[in-house]
Amino acid sequence: MTNWLTCAFLISCLPFLGGQINAVPFTHAHNDYLHENPLQDALEHGFISVEADILMGNGELYVGHDRIDLRNKPLMNFQATYLEPLYQRFRSMNGSLYPGYGGKFYLWIDIKYQGGDVFMILKEMIQPYREMLYSANENERGKVMILISGDRPVDMLLADSSGYFHIDGRPADLQKNISSTSMPFISEHFNKICRLNANDSLDKEELGKLNNFVSQCRMQQKKVRLWATPENEILWSQLLQAKVDLINTDSLSKLSRFILKQ
Repeated sequence: MTNWLTCAFLISCLPFLGGQINAVPFTHAHNDYLHENPLQDALEHGFISVEADILMGNGELYVGHDRIDLRNKPLMNFQATYLEPLYQRFRSMNGSLYPGYGGKFYLWIDIKYQGGDVFMILKEMIQPYREMLYSANENERGKVMILISGDRPVDMLLADSSGYFHIDGRPADLQKNISSTSMPFISEHFNKICRLNANDSLDKEELGKLNNFVSQCRMQQKKVRLWATPENEILWSQLLQAKVDLINTDSLSKLSRFILKQ
């Protein structure tokens, strides 16, 4: 192979050195439920963050986006699709999810409706898995941080003393000075923060808006996530430069390769 082909081949293999999959920073699997094997697809690309859209039906939690999904197609059980396989991986790898990775793995639970009822189910559901779940109050050694998004029962979450559930914040929440322990992230739609120009990148003014947003979040020790970000490598570079913590994608292999090339 020519030198550039050799480099490209080695880069493509980086997540799998030694026959093991390694963590790829900044990676967030959005619309996870659209993948054939939601969690496994993300793990096989080294993603450190996944998002599960949750529907409640007959007291059970399913992975899906719209209420009509409960009637029109078979849905994956949330516990069986996410919590159980994550826990089995955690146990099989002696308390880790990727070899040599000491950071958090983020499990985002996007509740589509009836947030309070879903939260009460989740509180019971996580009990067998607390060994792997991070809590500043009860288990600082936990590797998986749960973040509640969507229909967030904020008051209930703040009142929960166990600390296993964390709130996905919004820009308006910055005015409330909620601690970063309870609300470690601020998330927002990309186009509400900045917009691409005709060259599919951020010009100086728009990049300034993004940097200002990140700075506001950092003042409260909060991390940043944007959703609905275009699948655009030029933009991804600018998001990294602005120190956005997680980059959303529906194109797992594309983002994984891009991050590794950086």
